[in-house]
Amino acid sequence: MKFKIVDVNGRAVPDAVISFPEIPVEKQTQTEIMDQVNKQFSPKVLVVQKDQAVDFPNSDDIRHHVYSFSNPNQFEIKLFSGSEAQPLAFKSAGVVVLGCNIHDNMIGYIYVNDNELTVMTDNEGIASVDFGDTVKPAEFIELNVWHPELSLMQTERVKLNLKRNKTSHDIVLPLTIQIEAPKDDKGFKKKFGS
Repeated sequence: MKFKIVDVNGRAVPDAVISFPEIPVEKQTQTEIMDQVNKQFSPKVLVVQKDQAVDFPNSDDIRHHVYSFSNPNQFEIKLFSGSEAQPLAFKSAGVVVLGCNIHDNMIGYIYVNDNELTVMTDNEGIASVDFGDTVKPAEFIELNVWHPELSLMQTERVKLNLKRNKTSHDIVLPLTIQIEAPKDDKGFKKKFGS
């Protein structure tokens, strides 16, 4: 099955994560990599399973201080360079928002799935999945879609039920967040695009 995800203006949405909570997958044991290159996390979005370990090498020639306040996967790796940091295992499913205490513009994401089938869109907003014999016969298939620009907290997911008999699905995500200038002195109002 093929999925194409676009925003409300029809632009492709890369790095959108699609998970299928009713389709379990085998537990992964290899350690994944969330590198730091040119003062950015690389990749920007990493998908792992619950309990899977992630290594945080630093390929920059400067030190970084990686942290996350995301519950319940909070952690901190104090100033380090090279491969000094030990891999971390993420025990709870959810979105882990990463930052660097030294470089405010460094933001990355680790999507920790609950050992369920999960795919991510490419630069054209496309993801494909072969369900094989893993899907029970049903008229609809349940899925969740996440992208950091879906919400201000960067952790919200959209739950969808799509017809199973179609070979491709187009999904429009409301990613646009507009900020209106204040009309009085009571501050800014946030307006979410539709």
